[in-house]
Amino acid sequence: MNAWARALTLRTPVPQQPDAATVQGRGAAGAPRPRAGCAVLLLVRALHMGGAERQLALLACELKQRGHAVMVLSFYAGGVIEAELLAAGVVVRSLNKRGRWDLWRPLVRLARIVRGAAPQVIYSFMTGGNLLGVLAYWLAPRARLVWGIRASDAHRALPGDRLTRLAVWLETRAAGVPSLIIANSQAGAAVCIAQGFPPARVRVVHNGIDTERFCFDEAGRTRLRADWGVAEEDILLGLVARLDPLKGHGYLIAAAPAILAREPRTKFLIVGRGDPLYAQTLRQQAVRAGVVEQLLWLDEHAAMASVYSALDLLVLPSLSEGFPNVLGEAMACGLRAVVSDVGDNARLLGTAGSVVVAGDAAALAGGALAQIAFGRAAQAASRARIIEHFSVSRMVEQTLAALNLPPPRIDE
Repeated sequence: MNAWARALTLRTPVPQQPDAATVQGRGAAGAPRPRAGCAVLLLVRALHMGGAERQLALLACELKQRGHAVMVLSFYAGGVIEAELLAAGVVVRSLNKRGRWDLWRPLVRLARIVRGAAPQVIYSFMTGGNLLGVLAYWLAPRARLVWGIRASDAHRALPGDRLTRLAVWLETRAAGVPSLIIANSQAGAAVCIAQGFPPARVRVVHNGIDTERFCFDEAGRTRLRADWGVAEEDILLGLVARLDPLKGHGYLIAAAPAILAREPRTKFLIVGRGDPLYAQTLRQQAVRAGVVEQLLWLDEHAAMASVYSALDLLVLPSLSEGFPNVLGEAMACGLRAVVSDVGDNARLLGTAGSVVVAGDAAALAGGALAQIAFGRAAQAASRARIIEHFSVSRMVEQTLAALNLPPPRIDE
């Protein structure tokens, strides 16, 4: 076992009352000595708030608890998820990229980290991470490379982004390198196969939602609404997503005047961070739409369960999705939602909201008004659906089965 794996070894529980023969045979301590399972390297672009990042954190913590040696490696340092991983005792490293075109120095750092870690499994997330995963695999050819697909049609939703199109093209050409490709949605798996990914290597594992962490928080609702100047009788609609054109923020802003015409008590909250130029464009759109006074902005928040609880309805007008964690988390907190018909949005939502055509602000307004009419009394079914169909335990068990990770060994 290499030094990195030994350093990450997590002690497994020992028998509380071993019999006398066991104690005599194993020394005064009377307990077997656990050894680390597999050394697993998880790759991702960044560790700011996001659906893929949240799933990575859940998986990393669960693997660590089960005795596997886990390291998370990101392109960029910092972020809410990084802080959570460090607090949980997960090893986190960064390539410390300084920007999109900072390439050579991060690649040198990648080589040093991967060779030192000697991972047995490399599990990468999303296109950028997957391409980096191929490089990591070349540096550790004995490792098993697994790709994670977290979107269904991002390459079609952003036809003008040349770098994105190039990355997707490269990812498709390299799809024969990983031994396993895990998609978090049926829609994502179908698009991958249509692009030319090997069908036999593609498997679907839906995301898992932490229903202990994400549940309705009455005190948090009261506190945040007071902080934001939102009265209890006001109707607060929220869009929680990174600032990216794929997430359709502009459609919510465009729908806002029609919603306000019917429900003047409505306020809107956008939670997320991203491209500053895109943020400026959205703010200018809000000015033209005349909804600046009704629109609140929040970069990030550590207590997302409180944020969801403060809302009366989640709005997710995405142009592209795989399996949106935000939707599952909000539903676990008892929220109904109006979502666009992309990815597995409808599969996740079930009957707990409205599904509308993507890219249609009028349809979005109509769906939101229909859900506002339900009120909070109809929201218990949202949480019940998540508990029944999309638990963390189900996601972890399916992932472990797909990765075929052996359990940690016990020294006799």
